[in-house]
Amino acid sequence: MERHSAEAIATALRDGERLERAGRTVAQVAAELGISPSTYRSWRRRYGQLSDGEVARIKSLERENAALRRVLIDKELENEALRELSRGTW
Repeated sequence: MERHSAEAIATALRDGERLERAGRTVAQVAAELGISPSTYRSWRRRYGQLSDGEVARIKSLERENAALRRVLIDKELENEALRELSRGTW
């Protein structure tokens, strides 16, 4: 899976808007941008009204959120293991 930078997404959305105003369909716009129509629609729904800086901030927060979820899962597993050890069920 290819990851796109916030700048690339914002640029693609601006180009896509321009192409759509020129009469192109979503499928044609997506093909010209080198992405799938579903990816284009998803980006438009998620980042459509945001500036470049806001897109970068959202992507940064999403990465941070994913990292924090991994930490939480690790801690929950550790706590469960400690509970099992304290009950003597290990």
